[in-house]
Amino acid sequence: MQLISACKFYRAAAMHFVVVISVASLILLLIDRAKAAAIIIVAIGASNTSGWGVGLQHAFPTIIEATLRARGYDVQVINAGIPLHTTAAILARLNTTVPNGTRLVIIDQTTADPIYEVSQAQSKANFRAMVGSLRSRNIKSVLADLRPIYSRGFVQPDRIHLSARGHYAAAAMLLPQIIAAINK
Repeated sequence: MQLISACKFYRAAAMHFVVVISVASLILLLIDRAKAAAIIIVAIGASNTSGWGVGLQHAFPTIIEATLRARGYDVQVINAGIPLHTTAAILARLNTTVPNGTRLVIIDQTTADPIYEVSQAQSKANFRAMVGSLRSRNIKSVLADLRPIYSRGFVQPDRIHLSARGHYAAAAMLLPQIIAAINK
């Protein structure tokens, strides 16, 4: 029985590793594509940022990019959301995920910290460290507090992830802050 349990554990760990490597490869590809845009924005976070349950085309970073382009901005938004990432994991990959020349980083505050029982104090400290790290590189940041979207009920049946309508609401809510930050 222990051998079967160990095999299941290692198989699950290997699958998670493959997903993380695949997402990391996609992020690097998007970074190369973003170098051609005049304004580079990175949306970093966990499953909501990645579009969990609604698909990348309905994720708020994609909607933000489309809206900004429709308004005449030459912008590339890199979606650097990886499901199940905590604030510590996001902080650890921040400098490798955010390329030089990035003008703005949208930091999604809905992370996997509650799942892993990370204290609110530690989460806040990690967010402060992210903002400080970006500031030291002359990169602006917007902290995306999506709680108002949850209070409006724009969530999937799991009550954890935003619905497609929630992603559109999040993009609309964040857009004024993003425009103000890139116009400064």
